[in-house]
Amino acid sequence: MQKTRLPNATAVLVLGISSISQCCCYAIPGIATRIIALIIYRKDKILYNNN
Repeated sequence: MQKTRLPNATAVLVLGISSISQCCCYAIPGIATRIIALIIYRKDKILYNNN
């Protein structure tokens, strides 16, 4: 079984962690980074399921 690497896994992780810290200090940027992370995650999940 070949191990599939997702191209944006690190970016999703970084955006998700930074959105938590940004929500504590600034609400709008935290919500925006969380939405971006979810969109990128959804694209990677579709790519993973297709393979």
